[in-house]
Amino acid sequence: MTFLERYLAGDCSAVWHELGVQVTSTEATDIILDAQKVAAETMRRVRDNVITIVRELSSIGYKFGQHSRGGKREGFVAPLTEPSKEVAAKCENVAELIGPVPLSLQAFWSEIGSVDLRGSCPRWPAFTDALMVCSIDDLLSDIEEWRLEVSEGAVDDTSQLCFNLSPDVFQKDEASGGTYSMMLPDPKMDGVIALQDVEMPFVEYLRQTLRWGGFPGFRTLSSEYAEFARKVGTQLLPF
Repeated sequence: MTFLERYLAGDCSAVWHELGVQVTSTEATDIILDAQKVAAETMRRVRDNVITIVRELSSIGYKFGQHSRGGKREGFVAPLTEPSKEVAAKCENVAELIGPVPLSLQAFWSEIGSVDLRGSCPRWPAFTDALMVCSIDDLLSDIEEWRLEVSEGAVDDTSQLCFNLSPDVFQKDEASGGTYSMMLPDPKMDGVIALQDVEMPFVEYLRQTLRWGGFPGFRTLSSEYAEFARKVGTQLLPF
């Protein structure tokens, strides 16, 4: 069986683990084509899951992009932004500028675009850590700034760029905080996202976040939310 066939048969986690060991995105072999298909199918499922979450949030009166105190959250555009039509060319541009990007992230941008579930809901606390993943255009903007800093001698390590994939749990609520980041270039199947106190593969981060309905902050903030997460969880596709 191919990796894609195994993935479609339900062996999702094992397939990603094995491909993570065997694949780099710079290879030009049959296995890389199989890996690209697995990554694309994975992110199509993630997209379907995000659409399900957005629908369920809308049904309970969730206000996307709004603060609980009123007003629009900084930088918010939409909970789900369509992929750029030039995403393949932009990925090639990124590779030329800094080197390869993990297949998982390329597939996310190709199949999903960007996600921003920040918002507010009656009786929900702050710091829910809503799922947010920036677009490839954000990466290109970061690269431009990084290259300028390199040219000015303001960067110690010129071999890697720290890409801010999303604000952290505090910055998402516009408090003092940091970012969730990924070091690039990275030729592997799946990139590593650095959270506040832990690092994990990007796909596993998406799994854990969607397991909580897109708001992993509720693991410690509210048992009331568990009911919403359970309801949403029964509708989500495994990936």
